[in-house]
Amino acid sequence: NHSRQYTLMELDVQVSLQDCVDNHCEVINQTPLTVRPAVPPGQARDFRERIAFPAAVAPRGEPRLSYQITGTRGE
Repeated sequence: NHSRQYTLMELDVQVSLQDCVDNHCEVINQTPLTVRPAVPPGQARDFRERIAFPAAVAPRGEPRLSYQITGTRGE
């Protein structure tokens, strides 16, 4: 949390499951995730969350996860 004033209360993330074959990756599933880590100003926290994708799609190659932060909320 790079804020000097606010505690990070929520982090919205879009998680993608990719199927990678011969260094070409294609997104085969996505799901939104909200994490509530409560990170005080100037500090960091590790967290773990279980991810459930809406439909089961079996990758043909190497499965990879990627993420994009889509929003934050602080107090």
